[in-house]
Amino acid sequence: MGVAATAGSAGSGCWANHSSEPTHVAQRAGTAALMLHSRGEAACVRAGEPSDLNSVCDLYRAELCREPQIARVTHFLTDFPSAVALREGLLVDFAYGVRFAPDNIGLANIVDSTEQRDARLAAVLLARFEEGARTAGFRGVILVNSDLYPAGRTLTRSASRFYLRNGYELLRDTGSTRVFFKTL
Repeated sequence: MGVAATAGSAGSGCWANHSSEPTHVAQRAGTAALMLHSRGEAACVRAGEPSDLNSVCDLYRAELCREPQIARVTHFLTDFPSAVALREGLLVDFAYGVRFAPDNIGLANIVDSTEQRDARLAAVLLARFEEGARTAGFRGVILVNSDLYPAGRTLTRSASRFYLRNGYELLRDTGSTRVFFKTL
């Protein structure tokens, strides 16, 4: 399931990639979007923005099977680094953070569409989030991956291997909850 991007969000830094390379970073007007060709489809990964709010909340509801706290999500998209992935104008993945400490950001949420799930796209999304955090002056990312959150459609297995493959260090494992950190 993808969620239609709100007007203006798909056009902000996303455009067709005509490169023969599997990935291509395009620069325009001081913004960067990464075009990724995976599973035979092009995806655009870019920084999240406030105009993505409705699409992010719709995907949150669809995948986590609960209502997002809209004021918090608005705050995260407005005031902290975030990233979104779009395929054919549909928002299929998102990640957003919140200040954990003056120099560290917490990855508050990363969600991918069950039907569009793609580990390569999720890795690019995470890297774009990290780039935004680094640019904003954060020196590390901390995150929690827990089996104890209410089960939604996306929580069918632990994401621990995904985080380890993407350079995160496991700090603590209680058997049900894992805490990871990555220096930027």
